Amino acid sequence: MLNVCYQCGTCVSSCAAGLVNPQKNIRKLVQALIRIADESELGDIDLLWLCTTCYQCEDRCPEGVPLTSLLIQLKNMAARRGSVPASVQKEIETLAVHSYTYPPVKSIASRRKRLGLPDLPCPEEGEMKMLIDLARERFK
Repeated sequence: MLNVCYQCGTCVSSCAAGLVNPQKNIRKLVQALIRIADESELGDIDLLWLCTTCYQCEDRCPEGVPLTSLLIQLKNMAARRGSVPASVQKEIETLAVHSYTYPPVKSIASRRKRLGLPDLPCPEEGEMKMLIDLARERFK
């Protein structure tokens, strides 16, 4: 799948994670994925976890490399092996407590009110509990 990638850089120019941190770009991730010998090395690739699943790289790839889909599969494989970074585990714990990965602060709520925006929706508690339980089960 990755063997058709000729490193044109289209994915790099559209990667949301790469825009935030140019040192962590998708091209480096593709190079690392080509180099690894087996899936046990996936947990060592921190770039894997920076993908925001925006699909920009996949949509724009001139060779049709399904990069986002591949990254989702690789994250799932790493999670099944328990190779999940502490930062991702922390997000799950925050989600469990606040129903958001980043709890909204009072200033955001007051700004939304001032702008005439509705309150942030609160996720269904039962759905959130089910998702968290599934995630905890996988990350054990």
